[in-house]
Amino acid sequence: MSEAHPLFELPNPFAEVGGKVLLLEPPWAKEGELRAQLLDESYAKPFVSEDGERRYLHFSLHLIQSAMRLTEPNALDLRYTHLFSQLAKYCVCRLAQYLCDFVPFAVRRSIA
Repeated sequence: MSEAHPLFELPNPFAEVGGKVLLLEPPWAKEGELRAQLLDESYAKPFVSEDGERRYLHFSLHLIQSAMRLTEPNALDLRYTHLFSQLAKYCVCRLAQYLCDFVPFAVRRSIA
C-alpha cells in the first residue's frame, strides 16, 4: 500500500481569490509546474482551494464540485448541492413508500 503524505500547499494562483490551494502531490513536486497546470487548466486531479472563509473542491478552475464555510463545515454552501440533497431525501422517501405499498402485496400474491 502506498504511503500517505500531506497535501501539497501553494499560494492560490488565481489572483482575485487569494488564499491557498491544496493538491494531492508529493512534497518534492515542483510548485511552478503545478501553478502553470492550474492556470492553463491542464492539472488532471481534483484540488481544494481556500479563500479564508470557504473551502472549495474543484475538478477544474471553473468546475467546482462543492463548497463549505470554514466556520460551518457541515452546511452546504452551493445552491445545487442543496437541491441534490433535497432530491436524495425525496427519492428515499418515495422508495420507502413504494416498498411499503407494493412489496407486501407482491409477496402475498406470489405466496397465494
